[in-house]
Amino acid sequence: ATIGRVLNHLNKKGYLEKKSFQGRVITKKGKAAMEQAQGLEQIGTYQNELVGLLNSKVLNHFIMVLEARRAIECETAKLAAQFITDRELDKLKKLEKKREQDYSKGIISAKPDIDIHKMIAEASRNKVFIALILMIDVLHQQSDVFDYMLRRMKKPAFISHKKLIDALESRDPSKAKKCMLNHVNS
Repeated sequence: ATIGRVLNHLNKKGYLEKKSFQGRVITKKGKAAMEQAQGLEQIGTYQNELVGLLNSKVLNHFIMVLEARRAIECETAKLAAQFITDRELDKLKKLEKKREQDYSKGIISAKPDIDIHKMIAEASRNKVFIALILMIDVLHQQSDVFDYMLRRMKKPAFISHKKLIDALESRDPSKAKKCMLNHVNS
């Protein structure tokens, strides 16, 4: 009885078609729904794999994530240079100023860097890049490693942020992309 109710429900949705006493056959709409469900299942598998890489403490995974971030961040900066508003630029400058003040007080943290990169992603107006940057942030991707690296750097990372913000302010996409590449590589 339960299976009959499910089959009738699928009939009403247009996924199945009853063939008199021969049973039911799947419709084009049903095949499309099956393909979509299989695609979503695959996406879930890839999503879990990505989350595993982002949370990994394995050096090789860390390097792979940095390589992916380099590609994403460079394109994000390029787009941001085209679309950033004066208000967003002001927010970036305030974030950078606060970061400099913290640095001069000996407060070194990856959080301001992450906030700056999120702001640049938002300015890009590319929802996929924004989602990827936010996903990395939500998972606190490698923050401990970044904090350690920031403390070990001879010159502060915000020097390259200043150049990047200047490139964004000049609305020069190629310069912004190059500045982001230099920043991420450093």
